[in-house]
Amino acid sequence: MADRRPSHRYPSHWPYRPRPPCGCAPFTRQGEDNPVGHPLNPVGVLLDTLLQVSTGRERHNSGGSLCSLSPNSDRSSPRYLHVTPPETTSCDSYLTLGIEATLYALGTAHSMPADLYLQDRISRGYENIINKLQQLYLDSKLIDTIKYASQIILDGGPSSGFGLNIHRECIPLHGFAAFLFSTLLPHAHELAFGVALRAMRMPVLDHLVPGGDDIPPLGGVPRGPFPRWFTMGHIESLQAELASTMLLSARGDAGKLAATMDATKRHVHGATHVFRLAQDALRLAHAPDGSRSAAMLHVALELGKHVLQNTLTSGNWKRREMVRWLVGCAVEAGLGPVVALMQGWMSMFTPAEASAMVATTVMQPATLMQLNLPSAQNDELCNCAKTLALQCASRDAPNCALCALNLCEKDPVAFDAAYNIVVDAANKSMNSAQIFNVARYMEHRRIPMRAYRLSLLALSNLVIAANQVSHPAVSDILWSTLLALGLGKEELGTVVPLLVRNIHCASVLYDVLRRCMIAPPGSVALGDCKRRPSRFLAPDRPPLRQLLEAAINAYVNTAHVRLSQISPRHYLEFSEFLGKAREAFTLAPDGQARFNQLLDTVHTAYKGKKKLLALLRERFGGCVTTL
Repeated sequence: MADRRPSHRYPSHWPYRPRPPCGCAPFTRQGEDNPVGHPLNPVGVLLDTLLQVSTGRERHNSGGSLCSLSPNSDRSSPRYLHVTPPETTSCDSYLTLGIEATLYALGTAHSMPADLYLQDRISRGYENIINKLQQLYLDSKLIDTIKYASQIILDGGPSSGFGLNIHRECIPLHGFAAFLFSTLLPHAHELAFGVALRAMRMPVLDHLVPGGDDIPPLGGVPRGPFPRWFTMGHIESLQAELASTMLLSARGDAGKLAATMDATKRHVHGATHVFRLAQDALRLAHAPDGSRSAAMLHVALELGKHVLQNTLTSGNWKRREMVRWLVGCAVEAGLGPVVALMQGWMSMFTPAEASAMVATTVMQPATLMQLNLPSAQNDELCNCAKTLALQCASRDAPNCALCALNLCEKDPVAFDAAYNIVVDAANKSMNSAQIFNVARYMEHRRIPMRAYRLSLLALSNLVIAANQVSHPAVSDILWSTLLALGLGKEELGTVVPLLVRNIHCASVLYDVLRRCMIAPPGSVALGDCKRRPSRFLAPDRPPLRQLLEAAINAYVNTAHVRLSQISPRHYLEFSEFLGKAREAFTLAPDGQARFNQLLDTVHTAYKGKKKLLALLRERFGGCVTTL
């Protein structure tokens, strides 16, 4: 019976395409019937056998035409002949039949097995067979065979790895598709891209969307939403390599470039791989002759936006690099993409990223010089960046307020708006440390009154317990007190009640008191004038009198707390504590008498601690009469 397949002498278009003679086997549910990776290697043995029959070292009565050798092949490489099988009327040879059968075996759909060893063996089986095919030099007959087989596999339906509606756990054929793409591209451009775009799919991950999991589990056994594919990393790498090759080949074709970009955004699920593809597209946008491809630059920008949208909530360890790269890519594209990036920032960036990396980068002089815009457009871009910074500050004041103030410092209206955002957020979302940072920035900007108001808000939100001697806010408290002291006695009188109410640590209160006694009030410049420094403040007079009483009372309370749980190894430390307390007591007019009363109370309440009392008598003997 004559073979019904068209002759390879025909051109690349065949009107009739029957099913391949070997047949695409039905989809195997557990991958046990996959000939690729089988221990006996049936596909590799079949290919080697037919290649051996077609080698130039064998003699055949039927004769045959010699297949051209690759320019890179050495003299020891076998020389293949197109040997026609006996008693056949077709133009097929053992060589074309071997290539065709191998392609059908590689293109058949099979499920991924659950075993790690089987997954690795199948992956290596595909690679070994593809490496054998890549070593062959393909003449016109073999090219026609590959074109015919590729079209058959592409139209094979669910039983084909490149068919439509394949099973979600079908093994992806990215490596096989890369071989077909590179082979067919010089001869059948449309077919090559058709195969590659179809092979870009990752069914096992493409179905992980709401409403997309409509295929029953394999073998009736339910599986988790994420597959146990131990070779998934290798498969994703092959998919990314295929996408990169397609981008390179579609550089001059806007339609193919758009199709490749859409396939990448739809089927490549690894954020790192998509980011690398975006970087590849940006490199391809710059030709060696200095020209720039606007279409390829658009692809790079869209892929960068896509990866940032997908990692906005999930996060990625390279996200900071991705954000910086996307801003740089938008700057290369021009004013329009930069403005669009800042206007649509909420879908791609967090407020902290948008303010610290996007708006700040756009406002840098180097960026403005690179854009080389007219004055009007330059002002428009700066206003857009300031608007972005204010939006970020309103959404996340703790992380974005300081950056917004920095960006808006040359615009009085925008600067006032940023300051008001900080004031509104001081009692809602900002903690005292964040408010102190903004207040210090205001002082650095020589706006002491605003720094003073912010310090009051920070002090009202701050509480320091009696035992928090090394609290991180101690330096901020001292700075706020000195700032108020520099502004005048009235400002210091407003700060002192806040300190008395929220600070219960005796040593902190005493340090603040000593700092206030060192510098005279009213030494900070306000506007164009400067207050005349007055004399030093007395600790026993307002406004420091209240602070002194709070420090003495805190020392008394702390002494009783320490004595209630003191051990002999802490006696010397307690004696040092009382020595510092006596310094605070002596600042009051009746301080010595009150300190002696404290010592008498200690002797009466803790008279059983003989060693402690002896230590106190040795140190404070001149002050105590009852010890």
